[in-house]
Parts: sequence; structure tokens; C-alpha cells
Amino acid sequence: SVHAAAMHDSFKSGHIVEYQQAPTIADGIAVRVPIPEAVEDMKGIVDDVLLVEEASILEAMKLVLQHERLIVEPAGVVGIAALLEHPKLNAHNHIATVLCGNNLTEDQIRTWLVG
Repeated sequence: SVHAAAMHDSFKSGHIVEYQQAPTIADGIAVRVPIPEAVEDMKGIVDDVLLVEEASILEAMKLVLQHERLIVEPAGVVGIAALLEHPKLNAHNHIATVLCGNNLTEDQIRTWLVG
């Protein structure tokens, strides 16, 4: 999420970037202080890290519910959100993204998916 960019900024800059807050609905990826070893482990296996808007995360959650009948938490659909925001990614022949987690409260489901 653009509001939780510590891992993105650390990966891109090559040094640890810390933030006081990570105000995103995707709390599963709301890193404020990256673990240096995790950033180091990304080298050589991660091609790129993209940031997405909160609105795209919500849209991705709704699309997954509509098309796959799955309730997936915000952090679990950021790959779909990236595909929505970065249409050039769709030009590749094969795309895979992980859909995981349904750690949502009833209020969150009502607000984000039903309302």
C-alpha cells in the first residue's frame, strides 16, 4: 500500500527505511520497520515491488468476492490490486498472485464488501 511503503522503499533504496506509521487497511503488510534480513532475502528473488492505493485494494477484494466467492483480507489481494493499477503487467503470458487470509471482522465485511 502507498500508506505502508517501508519494505518498498527499503528494497528500492538498498537500505532500511523506517516510518512511524503505516495507516493502511492492509494491516497484514503494514510494516513500519523492516527486518534487515527480510530485505536482504528479497535480493535476487524479487524483481520489483509495487505500491497500490487503498481504493484498488478494496476493488480487488470486491472482485475476488464477486468472481471467486472468496472473502480475502486486504493484504491478501494486493497482487490483484497491482494488476488493476498497472495494466502493463497484464501483457505477460502468465501471471500468478497469492490470495490468502480472511481475517476480517463482521464490520469490515459490511463496510468494505457489502456496503
